[in-house]
Amino acid sequence: MPHRPLRKIVKHYLSNELKLDMLKETGNFNALRFWAFNDFPKNGPQYFSPACSADGGMWLTVNRPDKAAFETLDCLIQELSEMEFHLVPVLSNFWPSYGGILRYLAWAGHLKEKDYFKALCSQDEEQKMYERRCLQFYISPEVESIFRLHTGKVLSILCESKRVPVIEVMNEPRTKNPYSLKGKTLPDGSTSSDLVATWLNRQGNWIKRFYRRKGKIPPYISSGEEGWTAKPAPLHTMCLEGKGQYYEGIDLVKNINNDESGITVGSVHMYPHPTVTAKRKNICGSTFTEKQGWGYLLRADVSPSQKNYEKLAEEWLMTRGRLYKGHPWYVGEMGWDWPYKNKAQRNTLFQKRTYLYRKWHEITLENGGAGTFVWMLNGIRHKDPFYGLTTFQLATVMPRKKRVA
Repeated sequence: MPHRPLRKIVKHYLSNELKLDMLKETGNFNALRFWAFNDFPKNGPQYFSPACSADGGMWLTVNRPDKAAFETLDCLIQELSEMEFHLVPVLSNFWPSYGGILRYLAWAGHLKEKDYFKALCSQDEEQKMYERRCLQFYISPEVESIFRLHTGKVLSILCESKRVPVIEVMNEPRTKNPYSLKGKTLPDGSTSSDLVATWLNRQGNWIKRFYRRKGKIPPYISSGEEGWTAKPAPLHTMCLEGKGQYYEGIDLVKNINNDESGITVGSVHMYPHPTVTAKRKNICGSTFTEKQGWGYLLRADVSPSQKNYEKLAEEWLMTRGRLYKGHPWYVGEMGWDWPYKNKAQRNTLFQKRTYLYRKWHEITLENGGAGTFVWMLNGIRHKDPFYGLTTFQLATVMPRKKRVA
């Protein structure tokens, strides 16, 4: 709609299409966590069809921002602020969606463009590329320079809003690599989780300095992590596997207790259910089977029943709360899915979600957490086949209590 002012287009989308006004009125939601980045390439090989991932791309080249995309982000921040939502923007993604660390490696010249596109078109190639290359993301001066160039332009918009209490450095950072997967130290004697903790806290302190240079008070800085630990959980658990997840190459204890103190608020994600699958098409048009779920966190000596997975979820929250004790923290994502065969079972799934999301929210508060985010609100074209909810469904999850006169 190029004939209409951009601000009106954004307002129409948020109010009339996503119906966030209605969600604010009927649902007990006061904050939105959202991607404040889009590093996806505008152009690629002839077979490459980025479709929805390229809309709103923020960079024409590595050094050239797309003015229209940043104007749209600015309007988005203003409109959501006027709706009185608190905003938790995420500055980057570990995974390939809308960019990812491989995109930064390609920009910095550490990865050939053709290999980057190859990884986007094949899950097997993507996994291999991440395991071989992700360490380089955290040690490359060239990558860090580009990262700060890009996120600095986003921060210039964010710091003008008074409704941004938390900024996440990255969505689900980690570094699965040949060393972490085998539980070995790096050649210099440090661990993969040491490397990630240092990088995250360094970026956190840089964000705080950015705000102060602008004469602004810095918000809380979050790693945006899921909550993995290198060592076993500090509580005896009945259903949650008690071992640490050293293979993820990240440790929440090291991140929040780092000497640099750049990360000031903890983050937890949770998908405590067995593996579920859905057929999808990648950007090259090929069909693949996407898998979701943390079934591997269930102890091997208990039955894979819904009851035990629900207990696993409670233990996950309680142990993360114990690990974050003395620090503020929140649940950045939570989702529940379960294999179903017909429409009736799907309706039961939605009912179970409503019950569990409410319960997890209460458990989070009981264990020192500040609040929870539900993953996720479906857009008009961008719909999550596993956890996506409409505005109306979200409103039933956390309904606003009617005021008594």
